Amino acid sequence: MILKPQRKKVLLTGAGFTKNFGAPLSSELSSIIFNIPEINQDEKLKTLLLSNDHTDIEKIYSTVINNQEKYSIETRKRLETSINKVFKTMDKELENSLPFTPNDRNFSSFATIDECNIQSRIYYREIVKFIRLFSELKCGAGYIFTLNQDLFLERLFKCFSINLVHPAMNSPAWHYSPSIQNPGYVKNKQAILTAISTFEQKNEHDKNNPLYIKLHGSYGWRYEEEESNVLIFGDGKKERIDDEPLLKHYFNIFENTLSQDNLDLLIIGYSFRDGHINNLIQQAILNYNLKFHYITAIPYNNFVINFKENKIIGISLETFNSGLSGYYVTQDIRDIFPYTDTIVPDLLSEHVIALLSEKIKGGKIWAQLKENFFENSAYC
Repeated sequence: MILKPQRKKVLLTGAGFTKNFGAPLSSELSSIIFNIPEINQDEKLKTLLLSNDHTDIEKIYSTVINNQEKYSIETRKRLETSINKVFKTMDKELENSLPFTPNDRNFSSFATIDECNIQSRIYYREIVKFIRLFSELKCGAGYIFTLNQDLFLERLFKCFSINLVHPAMNSPAWHYSPSIQNPGYVKNKQAILTAISTFEQKNEHDKNNPLYIKLHGSYGWRYEEEESNVLIFGDGKKERIDDEPLLKHYFNIFENTLSQDNLDLLIIGYSFRDGHINNLIQQAILNYNLKFHYITAIPYNNFVINFKENKIIGISLETFNSGLSGYYVTQDIRDIFPYTDTIVPDLLSEHVIALLSEKIKGGKIWAQLKENFFENSAYC
């Protein structure tokens, strides 16, 4: 039995969600990897990265890893090592982007901190508040789904003494140390299967903390007996998910969640490039009256070109349009956050409130989201 959340609102995030905080988009990874000296010195990898498909790093990765006749062990290892290096660098940049640490939550000290730092802290607090709109467990488990593989939200929530809970896993405390040590939640795959069974049968999760489902795994997740990360990258994601007990469990939760009637789905920063995800969304639109709101940096007329160029599979443009209830374009994800007045007097001195009175307002998209998504249908 896979648990169904009783809530009628669900969140799905992609790379665009953390773009503003230091994480690159998938289309930007190839350029970053190209600039790694070990890659630039490998003529085959250099040629591939400069090809017509150079922006699709996951396709390039699969081409190299799956073609042992054309690409040597050294070349394949060089690419894998470089991608891991990029993930490690990205993780550090996201960690460094946080304007506080888990031991630095004293907002009363704001009056002595420069204006930029104050704004930054409020922005990050608003992320937490926004995410919790989907996970205040008033009527059961509230799932938050992501295709991202960074640890940004885990570390951010910990700054507010909140753990993002990964179902069927043990304590994620190791996320928050300065460097990841002793990675992995369980000792082996059999332990994961046991944990999944326990979670399904007893619904054992922390009632006070959000359930965060990482559909493609995560940087830093690994089994004790293996060196590779539990992280899905490259083509053939669905097949690899099916071979991974934990991620298969997560995918089943996502599928079961979308199988509810009249679900409202908010999608932020997802490029619709994963066919197995798109297919579930399409089936939910056609069979269960799913309606979704989409937040992206790409204007609609430019986005639909991806359908015409067959860059989006698993969902048709007709079905996409049928399920679409809101399309919001922004280059700054902070536009969607509430910035409610209630948090300001509690955190800042009168002097600082006056200083920021024209800057700490609801994001320009928030008013639309509040009316169209959050207030237009029941939470339960």
